[in-house]
Amino acid sequence: NERSPGGRAKLPPLQPSSQSPIRRQSEQADAVREEEDLLEEEEAVLRDLDALDAKLAEKEAALQDISSRGAALLEEFSASMSEAHELSLQVANLEAERSPAPPAEAGEDEASEAEGSGRVLEDEARGSPAPPADAGEERPGA
Repeated sequence: NERSPGGRAKLPPLQPSSQSPIRRQSEQADAVREEEDLLEEEEAVLRDLDALDAKLAEKEAALQDISSRGAALLEEFSASMSEAHELSLQVANLEAERSPAPPAEAGEDEASEAEGSGRVLEDEARGSPAPPADAGEERPGA
């Protein structure tokens, strides 16, 4: 310690304390405000997420409804196609029962005509008349 000419000890120069109490309080208040702001922002983000979750749930429910309606329509379509096929077969069977001879193919008609004309020529050569073409079939009303 150095002594001043008056004989008193020299005091160390005043160093500012690390922080004055007023400054510390101000910084603490700022920190509290900043923390509150962060909490408010976090709450806002969580509210937005909740709203988005609700919208997503609505969209998922709508998609599920569409999917189930689509499956029901597909099932109904398959049943209708099956029923149409069965009805078509019934109509074909009824038509087959009503017509005694199914219509012949074009090639079969020509072959039977040629065969018939051959019989006519043979019968004429023997001197007997040819039987009528529809002799084997029953005539309606006969």
